[in-house]
Amino acid sequence: MNNLNEKLSYGEKQLILYSKGHYKTKNKDNALRIITSWNYHIPLESTEQYHIYDYILKVFICLQEEGYTLSPHEFLKSFFTIRRPVITFNTMIEILLIEISLVEVKELNLGEIDKQLFELLNP
Repeated sequence: MNNLNEKLSYGEKQLILYSKGHYKTKNKDNALRIITSWNYHIPLESTEQYHIYDYILKVFICLQEEGYTLSPHEFLKSFFTIRRPVITFNTMIEILLIEISLVEVKELNLGEIDKQLFELLNP
């Protein structure tokens, strides 16, 4: 578990804090775009859906490799049980974020919310 503390970057820990409601925002899509832009150091206007998906998936995989989230088999199975006619990037992002939010973080040192990121999310 200490291994995960070393594997997760500061920004990835901030995403976990966001998923757990530590950053209050009104627009989830915009918040995820800002968080991804902030972490990848790319302009906000250049941040696309695939960047957001890639970033959230990276955090999910890191958590999964350490046993914090569903196995890949169980996770993929969940896509077929959500009863939605079409699975989109937004659907996948939503499911990944839900899984990240369910991670027990007692043993993780996530730190506090970042003041700069908080100001970006709440101008």
